[in-house]
Parts: sequence; C-alpha cells; structure tokens
Amino acid sequence: MNIDMTKTLKDLRKKKDVTQEQLANHLGISAQSVGKWERGEGFPDITLLPKISMYFAITVDDLLGVGEAKIKAAVDEYADESIRLNNIGETEKDLDLWERAYTEFPCNENVKRGLMHALFHAYYDRNTDVSARIILLGEDILENSKDTDIRESAIQLLCYTYNKMKNKENAKKYANMMGEYCTSCYELLKIVLDGEEAVERCQHNMVELFDLIAGNAYVMSWKGNYSSEEKIRINKFCINLFALIYEDEDYGFYTCRLSQYYKNIADEYAKLGKVDECLDALESMKKFAIITDNQLDFIRTSFMVNKTEYNRCETSKNYTENECGVRLKGLKNKVFDSVREEERFKMIIEELKKYAN
Repeated sequence: MNIDMTKTLKDLRKKKDVTQEQLANHLGISAQSVGKWERGEGFPDITLLPKISMYFAITVDDLLGVGEAKIKAAVDEYADESIRLNNIGETEKDLDLWERAYTEFPCNENVKRGLMHALFHAYYDRNTDVSARIILLGEDILENSKDTDIRESAIQLLCYTYNKMKNKENAKKYANMMGEYCTSCYELLKIVLDGEEAVERCQHNMVELFDLIAGNAYVMSWKGNYSSEEKIRINKFCINLFALIYEDEDYGFYTCRLSQYYKNIADEYAKLGKVDECLDALESMKKFAIITDNQLDFIRTSFMVNKTEYNRCETSKNYTENECGVRLKGLKNKVFDSVREEERFKMIIEELKKYAN
C-alpha cells in the first residue's frame, strides 16, 4: 500500500475550514511547505506528523492514509487472492503473496495467520525447515490476539508443525488446547438459532461431521495394524457413509474423497491379486476424479443437506495438478504392475489423460 497524504490533507483542511496559511502558522512552517505536501511534491518531517494529527483529531495512520479501514481493505484483498491461488494449488505464489503482506503489515493478526498457513502448505512436502518461523508466528498470535478464530488457527498449525517435527509432546499440548467437537461454536449455534437458520446450521454441521467421521476411519486404516481385507472394509465404510447423506450423489467437494477411497481399495485388491475387483475400484476412482475436475457450482438436492451448496472457488489444495492428474500419477505405482497390461487398466489411463493437467 502506497502512502499518499495529498488528498487526505486537503480534505482535512476543508472539513476543518482552515487555510494552508492557518495550518502552516500552527505548525510553525511556511504556507509554501503545506502547498507542496498537498501537491504531492514532498512529505512533512516525521516530527510534525503527531502535531498535524492532533490538530485534526485523527491518528497518524489515518493521516498517512493507512488507517484501520484501509488496512483491513488491503488485507482482505490479499486474502481474496490467497483463496484464488489455493484453489489452483499455487502454494509458492501464495507464500510470496503473504510474505509481501507481512512486509507491509507485520503487526496484523490476519496477515500473521495467512503467512503461517502459507509457510506450512508451501513447505509441507519439502526438506526446507520453516518450523521455527511458523512457531514464532503462532506463539506471537497466542500471546497477543484475542480473536478466537485466529487463535484456533494458530493452535492447529502449531500442533501440525510440532507433529511434523516428531515433537509429540508439544503437538499434544497444542491439540489439548482446542475445544471438544460438541462445544464448537457451530454445535452451540444449532441450539441458539431458530427456524430455517437452525436447520441450515444443522445441515452444515452434518456435512462437516460426516467428513470428520470418514477422516477418522481413514486415519485408522492408515495408522492401524489392519489386513488388506480390513482396509478395504474401512474404505467401503467411508464410501457408504457419504452415500447415506448424499443420496442424490450431489457430493460436491467430497468426490475427491471418494476417488481417494476407491484408490485405496484398488491398492489393497492389487496386493491380494484380485484383478477384477482392483479394476472395478479403479474405474470408480476414475469416475469420481473426472467429476471432481468438471463439476460446476450447485445447490444440493439430497434431503438431509438440501440447504447446502458446492462452490468450486471455495475449495483449496496444496498441489497444482487436478484430480485426474493426481490419479494418473498414482497409477505408476508398482502395486499396479499386476494389472498394467489389462485392457480395462489401459482404458482407465486413457480416460484420465483426457482430463489430466
């Protein structure tokens, strides 16, 4: 944001109904100096800024054109651009964006949070260690911010960062700072709100809760000591869970989850040497990957969630490939060597290539 007090100074003088000479006399300088400031030919000496601000009963920030409202507008612009970049997986550009924002507004809480997220996502799969910067930003937020949403974002990222560092003690410390599911603001709001507002809140809660249940099941299969048959069972549970709430198959964002579950099932069938079952799962994986990459915004029609909608621009990812590109890359895994020469497998590859980028 460029500092420009030319118009601000003129407007303040007119509002107070004083001349350049009167302002100059108050400041003990020449009227020509005030004229130069208002023409943008120079700036007041820094020692004069408090005196000018007090004369017009405003803050120095307001005088310089960087008052609270303008700062918020500028940070909101950064946030909007960040949403766009995350929607297409441009994590490095998003990091550059928030580094610029932090240079401009190093004390702004939303900027600190944005930079924390950008650092974490941009370097999540790299060897470069930015943990110290993330921790410093997070602890600064927790020490100085009273905003619940910003504080919880910081706690979440501190937990993830310490976990990635294999520092389980600190990761657990921050995890325990978060509230329980049943005491979240959304769960409380369903009681406070009435009528259609309450129904809409409940539906949004169910969308999130079904994803949370499936997410817990997914981590079970990933971290637990399960056989291939049991992992298949867990992933099918996740699929059936989404089918239960999205009876009209209006999954929206969650088609990418379904694509992943079918990919997991295909992995396990391949390990078991069950060719037909593996290929069936891969065809379903392909189906949902293509839907993910081509579906437009819509309002759901499934009865239990018909007051919710899918907005593509609100989704985010930390990779640049689309879903078909990710699945195509995954099929190079050696686990699929046993089905690689099957015609159905080759057709799946060709279909994904049509949409992959």
